[in-house]
Amino acid sequence: MAVSLYLLALANMCATATPDLPEIPTTVEVVSDAVKVRTIHGWHSSRMVMHDGALYAAATVPDPDGDNDWQDRGVLYRRDATGSWDIVGETPNQPYHMCVAADGRFWIVAPSRYHTAEVFRSVTPGDIGDLELVYNGTCAYLGASVNEAGDFLLLHARDGTSLPNSVVAKFYEAATGEWHTSEFDTPEGRCGYEGIILRGKSAFAIVNSSANPPPDGATIQQSSPWRTVRLARCDDLTKGEWVTELWLDAPYGSTGLSDMIVDGDDIYVTYSHHAAQTADALAETSGGNFIARIGQDRTVESYPFPVGVGGGRMVRDTSGAFYFVGRSGDEFHVWDMDVADDFALSNERRLVGTHSKLMNYVVHTLRPERFGGETDGDTVHLLSTTVSDDPDRETFYHIQFDLR
Repeated sequence: MAVSLYLLALANMCATATPDLPEIPTTVEVVSDAVKVRTIHGWHSSRMVMHDGALYAAATVPDPDGDNDWQDRGVLYRRDATGSWDIVGETPNQPYHMCVAADGRFWIVAPSRYHTAEVFRSVTPGDIGDLELVYNGTCAYLGASVNEAGDFLLLHARDGTSLPNSVVAKFYEAATGEWHTSEFDTPEGRCGYEGIILRGKSAFAIVNSSANPPPDGATIQQSSPWRTVRLARCDDLTKGEWVTELWLDAPYGSTGLSDMIVDGDDIYVTYSHHAAQTADALAETSGGNFIARIGQDRTVESYPFPVGVGGGRMVRDTSGAFYFVGRSGDEFHVWDMDVADDFALSNERRLVGTHSKLMNYVVHTLRPERFGGETDGDTVHLLSTTVSDDPDRETFYHIQFDLR
């Protein structure tokens, strides 16, 4: 259901490429030509980080003999100075989140089945090829983040079936080597797909429900289980006192979260949304693409967004200016984004060479404030796959370009 919702969001895009737009040259690299379709999943997930000047990427490949429900395993790549991607490690299950702390310890969340949430960590700082299992949770609906101190936070659903449900928070405090456990209720059902900002011992999370049942008599098309979004905040994860509230919770419609970036104390979130209080009203209401400014006090200001947000990413240059990188037809374009002027877009440019390359519903970029590691100055890195008829042979692309 999640994939179909996001693919539906991708259909709501701007017009196809205009030939006379300014062009930005890009570097296009094939990481692998035989990854599994599950390599790309989850708007909130991470498959790429930069550490000590090198890019690392995580992919899922078939493993018919694997001891997990999905018959797959993870392959971990490192990009060398020539642009070649070399395999430097693997995980026994599909990698879902890749994080790296400032001390060089990699954290890989790689569940083996629906009712687990295995977390692996580098035994030796800086070595992604030497991982050990450090925690196993109760559901593969999850989110993860690291901070500058090397602390790590995992959020996962208490279980995969019950309604109501709750979210379990497992916080690893690097200074003490201790795990702290807390929990907050999600009476709307099972929640996962959590976008997290971890700063010190405090956390802010945007949590998507996938188990909110439709009203009596409503169809899934009228009332998607992916329509509900909750905001959650904890000021001290060693104490575990969470404050939460529903942000989007219309009884009819759907919501597709897309991207999340930090700007000081504000968080910007792009999403598609179609909602109403009745089925009849939903049929008469058109959905759209939006961007929200969310404060630490959980206040929300939302604005229409003129470009389809599916697969798009917000990025910044070294001066602090914002840009939006998104699809125009099958090609990627970049726009200047004025956050002070209701996120207005201008100065559209084509990313030459991107046509039909990054076609899946999530495109990854570097997000150090959420997943650790480094930025690369004014160079933007994008990572995703094609969409293939063979679910075991999608092409995994890395694309980079300079903003300035």
